[in-house]
Amino acid sequence: MTNILRLQKSAVGSMTDEELNLAIMRIVKSSQWSLSRKSLELSVHGPGSEHHRADPDLASVLSQFEGGQASSAPLSFAIAKEVFDLCLEDNWTGMFVAREIAGWDDEEPLILVHLDDHTDMMPTLLENNGRTLIDPVTGNAFDPAASADWQAVIASGAITIGSYITALFHLPRPMHVRHLNNFSTSHHGLFPVFAVQDRFPLLPGRTFAAIRKRTRNGADCLGSYRGGPNAARVLADLPPGRVIVHIDLDYFINDFNGNIGVEPPNIDEVREQALRRMDDFFRALKGTGRPIERWIMATSPGFCAARHWEWLLDHLTVRIVDNGYGPGRTQ
Repeated sequence: MTNILRLQKSAVGSMTDEELNLAIMRIVKSSQWSLSRKSLELSVHGPGSEHHRADPDLASVLSQFEGGQASSAPLSFAIAKEVFDLCLEDNWTGMFVAREIAGWDDEEPLILVHLDDHTDMMPTLLENNGRTLIDPVTGNAFDPAASADWQAVIASGAITIGSYITALFHLPRPMHVRHLNNFSTSHHGLFPVFAVQDRFPLLPGRTFAAIRKRTRNGADCLGSYRGGPNAARVLADLPPGRVIVHIDLDYFINDFNGNIGVEPPNIDEVREQALRRMDDFFRALKGTGRPIERWIMATSPGFCAARHWEWLLDHLTVRIVDNGYGPGRTQ
């Protein structure tokens, strides 16, 4: 793994260690990293788990969750279950999507229904030369339609829990994200999405894959985005395409939001609210009359408290099956 990125000396200038650390974190996001201040060599060491420390019950729950399968390596846990795909960290959603669309027609649009307390549309650490995406940590090309490539870029840290939807927008097919969120500032507007090349002062001459929402369409549009807290409005007038539903459990309950030392809220209140959100969503989804190709669940450690995971997954499973979306049936 050639995981060295050399920072520009003139860009570092007289930055304090704190200023430099913040600037580096804007580049690597939640990935682990180290820096030689003398040589200005930045090393990226794969996905970070600092946010896991927010949940004091995480280790004990992991010892039992899914038979303890995730306990030794929670960052890489991703399995296919009968009713849905399951991971802890939701960057694995990209791998699951790539697996699902492998048998689709090449031009078939993807509609990703995204239930999440975050957009996950931050810039990636994938270099974009206008033709190919390259993982600068390994030097390898990245194809967002190849599931094995997702495993590699997650392991390197080039795609994080905050940037995987950005990478999915670079699929060689239109993608339309319908994002059900809890943002009071999200007003259900419909925006075309375009690829852009992001730049960082510390790494001049290098451009990284990112996306932007705009108000006007264009020939180079990658797809679209609509977000908001009202399920019926988010799912209104779905465009042509096949639907995959991704659910990050922190949409229903976000106890810590990755912040260490935060006290979780009252369990009864947040669970009552979660059930209301579930029922609103499934009512709106059923109203679209659209079949669902696959369901993907991410438990979101350090955000949604581990004590809720089994409870939430059980209630979601019941609603998936009862609404006719279970195994062997798509509607």
